[in-house]
Amino acid sequence: MGIEYERKFRADRSILLEINATFSEASREISMETVYYDTPSGALSAKRYTLRRRLENGISVCTLKVPAGDARGEWETENVFIENAVPALIADGAPEELKEL
Repeated sequence: MGIEYERKFRADRSILLEINATFSEASREISMETVYYDTPSGALSAKRYTLRRRLENGISVCTLKVPAGDARGEWETENVFIENAVPALIADGAPEELKEL
């Protein structure tokens, strides 16, 4: 499991251009298309779980994020179908209850 710490900053265009110039060699562009999943009753969002499938430059990556104190636990697996990804996420250490949810 990875731990995700997220910080968001607000910056005007001049600062963003400066950041881009500073890190231009280390930057890359990723095309993303994302679908989020939940149950009809909202069981995942009620537990603050995020289950998604994202195409990242044509590669399908399924992710589960769960609360973990001040951060979030995160598991990822390459899979085209979210239904097939759930067992793989659990095998990697994601909460077993995901199967029932």
